[in-house]
Amino acid sequence: LTCDWSSDVCSSDLGKVFAILAGLAFATLAIESLGYRITILALLVYLLGVVERKHPAIVAGVSLLMAFGSYHLFAVLLRVPLPVGPGGI
Repeated sequence: LTCDWSSDVCSSDLGKVFAILAGLAFATLAIESLGYRITILALLVYLLGVVERKHPAIVAGVSLLMAFGSYHLFAVLLRVPLPVGPGGI
């Protein structure tokens, strides 16, 4: 960890910023072909598991709940059209 004390940004923070941007770029490119649920699931696994290094059980639970729960909220309850992936997932 190297910090420039004249700045509030540390090198590890910049690494996380670029890692998050890479994840968002992937999601932007993948959402139409993979669908909302698979893309959000992959993005959350990457962000929580790789970037934030959370426990695998927490990563799995939160990712599944958020990906499928948010899809249900928006697509089913609010009737917002979201991309559907292969096999209707």
